[in-house]
Parts: sequence; C-alpha cells; structure tokens
Amino acid sequence: MKQHTTSLNLLLLLFVAVFSVKSAAWGEGSPIKIGFVGDFSSVSQAYTKNAFNVAQFAVDEINSQGGVLGNPVQLVHRDGANDPALHYRHVVALAREENVVAVFGGASSPCVIKASAACKELKIPYLVSIGNSQSIVVENGHPYVCLFEPNSRMESLGFSIFPSLMPWKRYAWIGPDYAWGRGIMGFFKQYFEEIGSPITWTAECWHPLGDKDYEAAIQKVIAGQPAAVAGALRGLTFTGLRGESVIRAVDGQMNCPSFFGRLTYLPDYPVAIIASVIEIPAEKTWLPEEEVIRKRAERYEGNDSMPLT
Repeated sequence: MKQHTTSLNLLLLLFVAVFSVKSAAWGEGSPIKIGFVGDFSSVSQAYTKNAFNVAQFAVDEINSQGGVLGNPVQLVHRDGANDPALHYRHVVALAREENVVAVFGGASSPCVIKASAACKELKIPYLVSIGNSQSIVVENGHPYVCLFEPNSRMESLGFSIFPSLMPWKRYAWIGPDYAWGRGIMGFFKQYFEEIGSPITWTAECWHPLGDKDYEAAIQKVIAGQPAAVAGALRGLTFTGLRGESVIRAVDGQMNCPSFFGRLTYLPDYPVAIIASVIEIPAEKTWLPEEEVIRKRAERYEGNDSMPLT
C-alpha cells in the first residue's frame, strides 16, 4: 500500500508542474483527471483492484486537503483486461476525450508496453505500478514512463543471489510464457553463468499466461527426480534472516523461533510494528524427534508406505 501511495504523492508533484502550465485548460474548481488503465477482469485483476483502491485512497486524501491549486483530483479508470491493444486504445481515449494529465496503473508486461507506447506518442506521463518487465523502462523506455517497483531483472537477481548461497545445484522451472517469465528465467541463468556456479536444469516448462492446468509441467518436473534435492534439504544448515538456521532431518521443520511483543505505532512507519520483542527459540517449542517418529508411526500404523523421515 505504501508503494502505491508514494507513487500518487509523486504524481501530485507532477500535477503541480503540469497544471501550472495548462491551467487555462480548466476553470477554477474543475477536476484534474488522472487515467487509470488496468486489468480489472482477467489474469492480473487482483493486483489491479488493490492498486486502484490504494490510488483512489490517495486521491481522496489529496482532495481532503484541498486538491491541487484549488482543483479536485479525479481518477478515471478503464478495464483493459489482458489485451494490449485495448490498453493502448483506452490510453488514447482518456487523453483525447477525458483530457487526463497522466496515466497510472498497468497489467501484464505486454499490456504495459502498449499503453506506454501510447503515452509516448501523446507525450503524457505513464506511471506503472503493475507489470515490471525490465523492457518497460530499458529496451522500450522513453522520457514519459516511470516504474514504481523493482523491475524483473532486479527481482531475478535477488532470486538468484539467495540460492547461490545455498548448496542446491539442480533446478526445475515452471513459468508463464511471456516477456516477464522469459526475462526472469534468462536473468537467473545469466547470473549463475557470471558467477561460475555449475547448475543443472532438470526441466524447463512454459505455460500460456492465465493457464491453470499444470499437470503436464508437474509430471515433467517429477521426471527430473527432485526427491534427491528434497532429501538434501533435510539436515541443511545455513545463515538466513533469522541467523543460524537448520532444517531438521526428521521432519523438515526449520528451527524458526516465535516472537512476541507489544503492537506499537510509530510515525516513521505506515503500519504497526512489534516493540519489546521476546524471542522463543524453536528448541523450546518443537516436538522432540522421538515424539515426531511416534506420532508418524501412529498415523501410518499398518501402512507399509510410512515415510521413515
């Protein structure tokens, strides 16, 4: 929520600059319109609706403080679903018919790239908060587009750094077959080549965007014998965000501590935090290993297929 609200606050500064130049276009008290083009009915609708609600919240907050130079701000939204051509047409229509000063929102990367192209042609700012392919701001970048979240290369580099610290050497991939998915996979492979870490890809599965049937892909991954990797996790020790961590061999339970404290609201944070934290280590809370074995034996009593660990 903070991410999208911050984007709207930056947009407010943009309004001041744009409105001061185009003030003759509106009478005093006339609304300053922002376009919001997103996917309200297809594969990324959950992201769109959350982003739109936060955007509307920010606009309401701006208006409660008097708007911009005495003019209220109005959010005009359109549903482009997962159709790049429709996103393009909506942006053009909002600019020409609604006289919006900027466009907010986004969807899947192909939709964002088409909407961005329209904004480039119309010379209006496009502030993207949904869809994060690097190509939005790099290969297809232009002076009118800004991305308010980590792009796909930034995310994939983060994904890559974490497993590079682990002893894992065999990977399988299931990903959406479009710009974002292909880009993430490409960056992941590139990073491991650059650091000279030998890894093996046991499966690489691509599915159409929005596809919900992963049966074939899952069978392909299983054929790559991931059990050996899963087995290697049991007993694994590593240093993570919680410090020295171990995945217990008997049950796969990581030694995650429990935390208790007082819910506290501070002006520096948009949400409550926990203060005066008391940490209860896992060693004081998890079942003894012999108890795990006993309970599992009871669960599988009379069943020859009982897992040993």
